[in-house]
Amino acid sequence: RMTDFDTIIRNGTVVDGTGQVPGYRADVAIRNGKIAAIGAGIKGKATTELDASGCIVAPGAVEIHGHYDHQLPWDPYCTPTGWHGVTTVTIGTCGFGWAPCREEDRDAYVRLLSRVASIPPASLSTWLPWDWETFPQYLDSVDKLPKGLNVACMVPISPLRAYVMGAQEACSRTELTDAELQRMKALFREGMDAGAWGISLHRNPEDWREDGGPLPSMVASQSEMLALAEIIREYNIGSVYWTGGVEDEREFVRNLCRASGRPMNWTGVIQHKDEARDTWKSDLAWSEENLKLGLPMYAQAVPPVDMNFRLAECNLFDSIPAWKEPLLGTVEERIAKLKVPATRQAMKTDLDEGRGFFHGEWDQIFVTKTVEERNRKYEGQSVADIASAMGVHPVDAFLDLSIDEKLLTEFFEPHATGSNDDATEALITATSTHPAVSDGGAHYRFLSGGHWPTYVLAKWTRDKGSFTLEQAHYKLSALPAWIMGYRDRGILREGMAADIMVYELDRLGFSKQSPRNDTPTGDLRQIRTAEGYRYTLVNGEVTFENGTCTGAVPGRLIRSTEYTV
Repeated sequence: RMTDFDTIIRNGTVVDGTGQVPGYRADVAIRNGKIAAIGAGIKGKATTELDASGCIVAPGAVEIHGHYDHQLPWDPYCTPTGWHGVTTVTIGTCGFGWAPCREEDRDAYVRLLSRVASIPPASLSTWLPWDWETFPQYLDSVDKLPKGLNVACMVPISPLRAYVMGAQEACSRTELTDAELQRMKALFREGMDAGAWGISLHRNPEDWREDGGPLPSMVASQSEMLALAEIIREYNIGSVYWTGGVEDEREFVRNLCRASGRPMNWTGVIQHKDEARDTWKSDLAWSEENLKLGLPMYAQAVPPVDMNFRLAECNLFDSIPAWKEPLLGTVEERIAKLKVPATRQAMKTDLDEGRGFFHGEWDQIFVTKTVEERNRKYEGQSVADIASAMGVHPVDAFLDLSIDEKLLTEFFEPHATGSNDDATEALITATSTHPAVSDGGAHYRFLSGGHWPTYVLAKWTRDKGSFTLEQAHYKLSALPAWIMGYRDRGILREGMAADIMVYELDRLGFSKQSPRNDTPTGDLRQIRTAEGYRYTLVNGEVTFENGTCTGAVPGRLIRSTEYTV
């Protein structure tokens, strides 16, 4: 051969992701998608030489909570996540997904998940190729897609349940027959045998079907979930993924981890703007206690995200009982219900009594865009200020303005998941948490969470000094890879996959959240772009150079079967 290596990254500072080795000056040589050598002044020749002078060379970030299942067919790079140094994403999380699914149930699955994902049913139906029925067939479908990063897939409980019980009955019946449970277990084993990475379970009170009813995961019994978790122990790879509150099921969630015999990823510890009602401290204390008990349970420390929303398609208030029903249905149906005085009073009462995640912080919800000229004066004002000027309750100001504009008024809530930096620092630096969550591919009309690696490195490492670079990259890469069992990714070592980010720490940053109509069906997405990444490499090939996509698609479907022993 004419050269010794395919690529050499020269003159960078290597931060290897383990959290233990201080950054050091070295070159990184790559051959056949793997790291072939790391050392100062590598002498060999390479087809491609990349200059990393002044840059950090670190493992690509590993995301273990995303929803790019339906975006992958039209976006090989899983943006905005792929713009921010992420080289591996995990799909099939939160109990949601598209397989197994019979042809006659496709529309029912779309109707089950469109409200949760905040994506129009017509878009989901258009984007998905639907060239599968079984879970192994689904993995083969993902395998065939061009991919700009690596993709791993979990088996989600809702479609598994719907396939065995029927899409409608799976949403209402808690107890399975023994034959149904054995069928679910057999299908899960079939998924693991094909390369799945465990089971994703869900009990989030904010998530509902399009018609307001429960998802299959919401009515699944604890015994059913434990029976599925036990199967992971047979394979000794992958994870149990738990989405939902833990206050009422803490010992059960621990038992899921015990049953699987594997590290567990659960979501999530979130701060609340109303400190009087904030449970993050007790949740975090419980999370830290799990490690002391020898249970490798890791909570997702969700960074603050900004929300843009309109009541025409909003599901952000579904955790508040009296708010969910009025915000179901068509715009006309929603308006009619929102005008009923008794409904308004119930909505106010639920806020006063602290039900749901939002508790009426109206001074932190702003009008960003109005439709009618007569309402332009409200742009830039908070709902609290508008209500004060009108002399009405904030709920009435909020709803009356929206109704006047056929629910198309645009609102903005900065740092919707909490704006207290002290709380955020405590959460993301805790031993039992990780930040590897974007929620990308879902809720994109309202938020953009794919910037999490840039957020950790720029704000909390460079600017705040809450992490050393070594600690930060452990949290971004090695820890989430270890939780899932991605054994050849997440650190820089000879023989490991050449998934690498090369960035200028001083320039690193992200844009403000902004909208784009860039889906195949013209849907609006909130996105954040990145600055400061000189190169992103996936399996040794450059996918982004100075923020520009190269068009390379070296990503792979990574199957757990490649790693089992």
